[in-house]
Amino acid sequence: MTVPRAARVSTALVLLSLASMSCDGGPFGNEGGGEGEGEGEAGEGEGEGEGEGEGEGEGEGEVGVDLGVAFANNQRLGVRYRAIDEDDCVVGLERSVAGNRPFLDLSFSVSRRDTTETLVTPPAAVAGDCDDGDVIRGVFVARLVGFDGTVAIERDIDVQVFPALGAAGSASIVPAASSAFDVGDVVPGDYRVEVALAGPFASDENLENNTATIDVVIVDGLACGGTASICDGLCCPGGVACDLDNGGCQLADLFVDEGNLFDTAEVQERTFSESSCAILEGCIDAPGDRRLLRFSTTTPNGGNTDLVMGRPVERPDLFTFSDCHGHFHFDQYADYRLLDLEGNIVARGHKQAFCLIDLERVDEDARRTGQFFCSLDGSLPQGISKGWADTYGSHLDCQWIDITGVPGGDYTLEVHVNPDNIFAEMNLMNNVARVPVTIPDDPNACVANPNGEVCFNGRDDDCDGVIDNGCAPIEGADTCDNGFTLDGNGVVTGVIDAADASSSSPSCGGDGGEFVVHFNVAADGVVYISTYGSAIDTTLSIYSDVDCAPQTELFCRDDGCVDQDGAGGAHLLQAMTGGAYTAVVKAKNAGEGGAVQLKVQHSGCFNARLLADAGTNSADVNGDVDLTTDEYVPSCNAGCGSGGRDEQWYFATCPGEHTATLSTCGPGVAEGEVGPGQDQTFFDTILEVRDGACLGQHVAGSCNDDVSTGRIRCSVSTSTLRSTGAGDGLWFALVDGCGPQSPPNADGGYELHLRIDP
Repeated sequence: MTVPRAARVSTALVLLSLASMSCDGGPFGNEGGGEGEGEGEAGEGEGEGEGEGEGEGEGEGEVGVDLGVAFANNQRLGVRYRAIDEDDCVVGLERSVAGNRPFLDLSFSVSRRDTTETLVTPPAAVAGDCDDGDVIRGVFVARLVGFDGTVAIERDIDVQVFPALGAAGSASIVPAASSAFDVGDVVPGDYRVEVALAGPFASDENLENNTATIDVVIVDGLACGGTASICDGLCCPGGVACDLDNGGCQLADLFVDEGNLFDTAEVQERTFSESSCAILEGCIDAPGDRRLLRFSTTTPNGGNTDLVMGRPVERPDLFTFSDCHGHFHFDQYADYRLLDLEGNIVARGHKQAFCLIDLERVDEDARRTGQFFCSLDGSLPQGISKGWADTYGSHLDCQWIDITGVPGGDYTLEVHVNPDNIFAEMNLMNNVARVPVTIPDDPNACVANPNGEVCFNGRDDDCDGVIDNGCAPIEGADTCDNGFTLDGNGVVTGVIDAADASSSSPSCGGDGGEFVVHFNVAADGVVYISTYGSAIDTTLSIYSDVDCAPQTELFCRDDGCVDQDGAGGAHLLQAMTGGAYTAVVKAKNAGEGGAVQLKVQHSGCFNARLLADAGTNSADVNGDVDLTTDEYVPSCNAGCGSGGRDEQWYFATCPGEHTATLSTCGPGVAEGEVGPGQDQTFFDTILEVRDGACLGQHVAGSCNDDVSTGRIRCSVSTSTLRSTGAGDGLWFALVDGCGPQSPPNADGGYELHLRIDP
């Protein structure tokens, strides 16, 4: 497929691929075969397609004619700009306006797929519309179809010649001039061109092979004319110099580094607060836990001149100041989309803005030092020098597609640089990169229990977002004998009658009625118990067995955090030995009754260390993994996390939602200001937060390896914590060492800091 050199500059269509064609079988009892092939290279603007085939068959009934359509060998599918005036008949036919308009040229072939001797006789020719001479109508129809199935353009194709085809004959078809598509008003995006047999042949031949397709990308092109000029056959936009000794039109040429895109694509989970930059800049639809497809976008400039965007402070039409990031961005630099295997868009990213700089020299003949930088005040010019590349790393905000809710499977990641054609380029055909990606099933996705909700197990079994919905509060568990028995973790609701008298006397008080729950600790481990979420003020006491008499009180708690509803609650965070226990929730005041709640969480481990109790908003401790073994593997960078020693710390949060920040960095280290005495972490660490148990679900977005890879190897993790029930709960912080393959050795002393926003 030959695309004129001018079209490489000002084209409004980028050819991506030619669809292969094949068919088996024929109508009316025939059996036959044939094939049509097409191939092309978009980057070179060349391609070829063939439509040929043969078939034979015999059977009962009438012998049909089997025709096939393919985009023809050595024929062109491209855009040409054509000057038309108000009197041109195309204005009426195409509903276009006068001026320089981009038209999509169609050329294709038709072939016989059977070997019968029946001659294919074309319809009679009639007078054309636009000085075409005689044309043949009604044989073909052409469509421009979006990947969502929307037909942007559909029209019959008049052809100048339709040959009389004998057995297995083939011929190129040249549409009349009036049959070209005017694509000047088409919305930019991905499309498919379809050319199909119609009219007299569509009803009595093999329909499976009578459509040829080509995938295209249409963008806003630049037309010659006006201030544009011709330079050695190229169309130079207005203001662009012509240098015949240096490639003609002096234009930049950006493309997407497909290899880097493929290598950096990965799925991550992250939690966003309502005030995060990603929310404020529209990169995430909603706060909370989100699943992201992250990747790096590298865009080299392979043109024959620099891409110069100017000083941001002088170009408010192009640049916007980001209050979150503290510098200017060039708007709408790249567009990100996730496609299924049929080409349908299943998720798309925020149209990404870049701070355009010379980051990497990719051509050894390019200038030695970069000339474009990202200044906070916007006083320095942005751009990309010839032979240099800019990279937006996968760690940066908005450098992702939000894939929350997207099912696991195989997809295509598409990156389109300069999607709105804001600046002129030498070649628009290389602006789109597509790479295959596989999205794993979401480990945090709720899987509905086919039997519905299971009461008092602390889980949302029916995946409706409500824990234990439909479970009536337990009544009658007002004495040790009548107490409810809970196995494992759970959130249990009950009722204390205001008229109940006190049958036990906990050491921390409680004069009203009681709600009794028996539970077992299967093995030595950390246990968290609370009464938050109760409608009345309560106390909590724990006894050593489930026998009603005698009972030995082990722990008693009155007030801890303040419940969201203002009712006083209590909690216990304690390492407990395996055995049977009884929890008694008492109304603190005599004559007071109402709904009460008891939460029990078992950690499943005994060797974790206490970091902070609920209500403690900060903690600073020192640890030493020299004394431990490698027991746990973090969810991020497990390749080295499985080789270093680790240690777990447990802490609790009060009711509600809290932002927790964990760090193994000393003061100033996370900002790169490493100095004597500032950092007491002496090895490469990994941090992660887990929910409720040592082997519990990792908290989305909480895992961090390095603050700065290769430079600052301590870790900082910030995540949003909200447990089930009233929102209070048990958490574990894993401090792991990045394994021996990353010297120095991944063990030793470290400092750990916790900050919880109240």
